[in-house]
Amino acid sequence: MSANDWARVRKLFEPFELIQGHVVIEPGERFSHVYFPEEGVVSTLATFETGAVAETATTGLEGMISVGVVLGGTSALNGYVVQVPGS
Repeated sequence: MSANDWARVRKLFEPFELIQGHVVIEPGERFSHVYFPEEGVVSTLATFETGAVAETATTGLEGMISVGVVLGGTSALNGYVVQVPGS
């Protein structure tokens, strides 16, 4: 990313503390933010029709949460919960 692009995008960032057990996004919730963990781990949780829940992915420093926004989605298909605290 160019320095110019970074300077424009950086203004939109705000710090967010990842507290263990905190639900970042509920399934079906409309997207309001995307998250780029600097530390910690967030689990992606799928909920089945039976009510059973399974962890389907984890996101840390390498990724972002709410990738559905990039793909044109407006609400979350899965839930996201903090497993390892960070920021």
